Amino acid sequence: MQITPLLLNPRYWKSGFRTQASNIKANKPLAQRKLACLLETISSFILKHGHTCFASSDTLMRTYNENCHRYGCQPITKRTVDTYISDAVDLHLIDRKSFQNRETGQNQRHITLCVDGIKNMFAGVYKYALQAAEKFCNRQKLHLGGYSVEKPLEASADKACEQSDKNENCTINTKDLSTESKNKINNGIPSDSWFLKIFKRDADEVKQLQLAAKQGRLSASGARRVIKLYNKHQQPLAPKFVSYLKFVIASWHNKAASAVKASVSKVRDTATMLAEYMNTISEKESQGLVEYYRDAVGRVQVRYL
Repeated sequence: MQITPLLLNPRYWKSGFRTQASNIKANKPLAQRKLACLLETISSFILKHGHTCFASSDTLMRTYNENCHRYGCQPITKRTVDTYISDAVDLHLIDRKSFQNRETGQNQRHITLCVDGIKNMFAGVYKYALQAAEKFCNRQKLHLGGYSVEKPLEASADKACEQSDKNENCTINTKDLSTESKNKINNGIPSDSWFLKIFKRDADEVKQLQLAAKQGRLSASGARRVIKLYNKHQQPLAPKFVSYLKFVIASWHNKAASAVKASVSKVRDTATMLAEYMNTISEKESQGLVEYYRDAVGRVQVRYL
């Protein structure tokens, strides 16, 4: 039976309605859009709890109001939810049954989705949900019990897996068709096509900067340039790469601060030596042990006696 996968896996109704919401909003009348929003609300609880929805009217109302903007509908009240449920039952979109909980004395309402009714009104939702359910059912081949349980494992139906005679599972990785992989080039840098696609005219500059960072020769100005180019093209930077760029910039600032500090200390030491020298000259001059004279170029010099 064609609808069997969907009957066994009704949780895929949710993704069907969510995917087709924009099409329903654009092409369906308001009355059907309201019903579609209600069905997505019910399917969200089926996705969470199983084959049926037993949520209260208050809970359905809150969830409906959260989803209504996708279908171009207005928020509703609790009484309106009950009206929509009755309309959906009349149109054979859902099936409603009541059960009495003897422990709590409450009447519980269980709602299930009707495949035929939804197929007639929302064909796109039905096709999407059915395909998703079929793909899930085709993922594995279930055994029949008994003797088949004791048999060796057979190859999986999944195309991404194969099995050898020793029952060892192997995964086939996706083929990389880039030119760099064909030429056996792997330096930890993305391919040229990726840089061109993301950074366009700045592709070569970004690649050179990242290569410099990998080789440990990136300067502080280069680190700032990398951040600027990534922000320009709205591309996120990896957290570890951001930490490295911050380290490069901080290291440059620390070196610059150390150089300034050393220069200031050198000037300070020179001034101290000059002051001591002048004090020595003044002392020698008072003792008559020095005299001043001009050299060949007219500079004043000091001669110790």
